[in-house]
Amino acid sequence: MKAVCALYRQHIAEAEISTNRLFYNYSDVFRATTLAKFLMNGACQGDLKKSAKELEKFDSKGVEDCKRLSRSYSKQLFSIYQNRKDPFFLPATMASHGDQTAK
Repeated sequence: MKAVCALYRQHIAEAEISTNRLFYNYSDVFRATTLAKFLMNGACQGDLKKSAKELEKFDSKGVEDCKRLSRSYSKQLFSIYQNRKDPFFLPATMASHGDQTAK
């Protein structure tokens, strides 16, 4: 679900500055936009606001479509992740997980 939101945010960012297309076809753009807007509560920016259960209630195929889009656009997602293009799609740090192993 975070991946679809990252794709959506990147799509918006690239559309403003470039003619490069992140998505392969219009139906993927429309689907990712619909899912991301729901997951982020209508915002263009920001982190997830909805859970997988809420997505399933909203759209019974939503979770599966998130998985499909993530697989289809895995190269683009890896680039977003690797180049830190999205502040909400970054590697987690041990500190953010409250490392309790030393105690």
